[in-house]
Amino acid sequence: MLRKVFIVLGLVLIFSVLTYFFIFQQYKVVGSSMEPNVKDGEVYIVNKIAYKFSFPQREDVIIFNVSSRNFGPFVSRVIGLPGDTLKITQDGKVYVNGKLLDEPYAQGVTYVKGNGLLSNEQEVVVPENEYFALGDNRYHSSDSRQFGFVKRSDIVGKLVTCILNCK
Repeated sequence: MLRKVFIVLGLVLIFSVLTYFFIFQQYKVVGSSMEPNVKDGEVYIVNKIAYKFSFPQREDVIIFNVSSRNFGPFVSRVIGLPGDTLKITQDGKVYVNGKLLDEPYAQGVTYVKGNGLLSNEQEVVVPENEYFALGDNRYHSSDSRQFGFVKRSDIVGKLVTCILNCK
């Protein structure tokens, strides 16, 4: 009887470890780049296999690494898909494929900052297997405006649900 209990506990432990490393993991949000929708200190479940069998969609909130940065991962919202043409205007509006993007989730105005990928009024095309991502809190977000497109291979997963410190 005791042997069966140990076997079951061992299988549960193995299943839990495999699930954590290959399917879901926790992610603690650091910073205000996604406020007011995703807040600093909240802990989320990240679906790591979400994009193994499908592709990120516009407005998905993703966790990703940036190979040119020594810190991360980052959390942002997918705005541009492969093949999309993007433009940010002088007055901070985002256009995708010539249409004004409706962004009820965005906080602040989307200005181009620094020496990044874009300059105001410049159109860019999102390359194949890459995405353009912006934080919801546009004044306080490091995102594709600074470090460029997000490679599909750099996407860790899709933010699913808050599980701890949810505000």
